[in-house]
Amino acid sequence: MKKLPYLLPFCNLLFIYVLAAIVTSSFFHQFFLNDLPCDLCRLQRAEMLGIAISLCLNLRLGIAWEHYAFAMANALMGVATSLYQIYLHLHCPPSSLPCFGKPLYVWSFWIFFSALSALAILLFCQGRLKKSNLLPRAWTLSALLWVALLSSLALILIFPH
Repeated sequence: MKKLPYLLPFCNLLFIYVLAAIVTSSFFHQFFLNDLPCDLCRLQRAEMLGIAISLCLNLRLGIAWEHYAFAMANALMGVATSLYQIYLHLHCPPSSLPCFGKPLYVWSFWIFFSALSALAILLFCQGRLKKSNLLPRAWTLSALLWVALLSSLALILIFPH
């Protein structure tokens, strides 16, 4: 396992791309399908971006357990927020458009739960693999720019005034 120096940075980069694609699709739902998010949905977007930002710290400053801890805290808050929203919608119909047959807040729970599991695996592997941050600079820069753009867009939409 020591012969895979790029595995952890590549997994972080892939994780960032997946989270950014999910947040981008939620903006697609908002702007093109006119599915306005509630306050809990906005909070879940911010928590997904918090996970992506902490993984960007891993790419930029080097892989550290503190960055994974920050990401896991965001994922735990996301699980709690998603479960609370699922609990609120137990006795009433979903207020958002379904995606693959399920409301977006149910998908959000599974995304946060999967993120928490993946972060635990990455944290476990962090001490076992040789550390290297030598990914192609264009990959890292594109992930950082995508997360920065989504974060600024989310900030404008969460606090419009």
